[in-house]
Amino acid sequence: INLDAIIAGMPNISDFPLADSGRSYAGPALFLAGEYSHHLRPEHYPKVRELFPAARIEVIPGSGHWPHTEQPERFMELVEGFLASLPAGPEASGR
Repeated sequence: INLDAIIAGMPNISDFPLADSGRSYAGPALFLAGEYSHHLRPEHYPKVRELFPAARIEVIPGSGHWPHTEQPERFMELVEGFLASLPAGPEASGR
C-alpha cells in the first residue's frame, strides 16, 4: 500500500463533495461489495448513484468486507473487466 500517496492525497480524499452540495463525479466508477458486508448495501445504492451517476455496482457472492481476499478470482475478474471497459485516452498511454 502506498501510504505516502494516501497521506499526500488525504486533503482531496476528505474534501469529497457531499450529496447535498449538488456536485457529483460523472465518470466511470466501480463499487465492489461483498455479499455479507454491511458497508455497501442496496439501501445505499441511491446515494451512490447520486454522487456517481455512471457507477457500476457489483456484489461478490460468498464474501464479506474483504472480497479481494475472500473471492480474489471474482474480484480480479470484475476489476479487470471494468478497467478493460474504460476508453483508452492520452492518460492511458502515459502522455
